[in-house]
Amino acid sequence: MGWETRNGRMYYYDKVREHGRVVSKYIGKGIASQLVEAINAEKRFEREELRRERRIQKVLDREIDTAIRELAARSKVLTEAVLLASGYHKHKGQWRRKRANKSQTTGGE
Repeated sequence: MGWETRNGRMYYYDKVREHGRVVSKYIGKGIASQLVEAINAEKRFEREELRRERRIQKVLDREIDTAIRELAARSKVLTEAVLLASGYHKHKGQWRRKRANKSQTTGGE
């Protein structure tokens, strides 16, 4: 995007991608083209600002995801410890209460 000199005169061209190729679009010369250039610069600045904000948000999201994963892992360990202490065991990935021995239920006769 920008000004190009042709035959000793300055003209403003906009570069646009069409069908996989970059094509120059004539915008004009003089004050009108300077206004278009200012508008294009403002749009470019806004796009860059939006990209910057997205990058920052991605970093924050990764930090939050990491914290959540760590919390989930610690919660799992704590839950397993409580279940084991409460007399449960894991059978094929499922937590089950341990059975009482027959001698304990019949009074030991």
